Order: sequence, then structure tokens, then C-alpha cells
Amino acid sequence: MLDRTKTVKIRMGSRKSQIQMMETVMILVVFFIIVAIGFIFYSKIQEGSIRELQRQRFEEEAVAISQNIIYMPELACSEKSVIIDICFDKYKLKAFASIVRPQNRNEFLFYQKDFGESRITVREIFPDQKDAVVIYDNAPVISQETSSILTSVPVSLKDPAKRYGQYSIGILDIEVFA
Repeated sequence: MLDRTKTVKIRMGSRKSQIQMMETVMILVVFFIIVAIGFIFYSKIQEGSIRELQRQRFEEEAVAISQNIIYMPELACSEKSVIIDICFDKYKLKAFASIVRPQNRNEFLFYQKDFGESRITVREIFPDQKDAVVIYDNAPVISQETSSILTSVPVSLKDPAKRYGQYSIGILDIEVFA
């Protein structure tokens, strides 16, 4: 009789242990689900901040390129040997655009250090709207992962062929690619 009561108590204790073990497993499953949800939430926040940092880097690169190109003596216009700020000579622009092409490998590689993967155009908007002059074009092959940022800077354009140098207003567009 003693043996039978012991086996009943052991079986009852065994069931109680199994229930406690199942409770522990369920608590662990819930804990890991909460940790996984937290990790997913954290990674989405990090992804957004990485995109923001990338956008800022593109903007900084575009500003650096615009600063480089605005003060290039190859494009600057001058009057009586005095360089005019944020002004491009129309003829120098066209000559520069015809030289800095991928076909002219040495010249293209020389400016690639400064301009990287970007497209730089100048378009006249006042008094007459004219076609844009592509100064530099090193755009990557377009894919779904390629993104770009466009920065526009107003500039003066001088036509030195006119007697007193006729000025017009233009836009310098700098598109930086990822």
C-alpha cells in the first residue's frame, strides 16, 4: 500500500513539474517574441537615420562641388582682369563642356576627382530661356538602387562677345548620384 501512494504522489508531482515546465517555456517564447519585435522596431529607426545621414552626405557633396565649380578659373568671367563672383563666361562654358567628355580620358579623369559621380549643367533662364549646357556628366547606369540629389545655384552668365559684356541669369544644377 505504501508503494501505491508513493507512485500516485510521484505521478502528481510529475504533472505539476510538466505544467511548470510548460509555463517556463511559454514565458520564454513570449520574451523572445517581445525581443524580436523590439529589434525590428530598432532596426527600422536605424534605417531611417542612416538614410538621413546619406541624404546629408549627398547635400554636403553637392555643396562642395558647387563651391569647386563656381570658383574655377577655367569658367570664371572677369572684367579688366578682375574676377566676378558667381559668374560664368558663356564661351568658356561651351569650351569646357566640349573638352571634359569621357572620350577625352585624361581631362575627364582630372575633373573626376573633384566632381565624382554627378551631372553638372548650366541653363540660362533670363532674359531668354536656352538649352542647358552639360558641363560634366558622370552619371552611373540607372538602376533601382541609384538615387540622386539635385542642388540648384543661381549664377550670372556673361556674353563677352557683346560690347559691354551682356549679362544674363542662369541656374547651375548639380545632381549627385549615390
